[in-house]
Amino acid sequence: MLKILLIKLSLISIFCCLQPAFSMENIDIYTEYLPPHQFIKNNKVSGKATEKVKSILQCSNMNANFYLLPWTRSFQLAHENKNSLIYSMHKNSS
Repeated sequence: MLKILLIKLSLISIFCCLQPAFSMENIDIYTEYLPPHQFIKNNKVSGKATEKVKSILQCSNMNANFYLLPWTRSFQLAHENKNSLIYSMHKNSS
């Protein structure tokens, strides 16, 4: 699980580095409730994976809106909306 998370975060950082700064818009970032990786603290999305994503965004001078929603809704919105992404996926056996 950790290896997959690191691969995904690496891909996000590559994406961020390849984008020219002048074309940056706010990015909508969707995730699900999965403590300790993603959860709500003080009315903001927080957690281990969230802090890594925020760090990548800060290094890339990108702004983002974070949304913690049920997985199905997060996936749907990330698929439908431009300038959006979803992070920290977990697959179960069902």
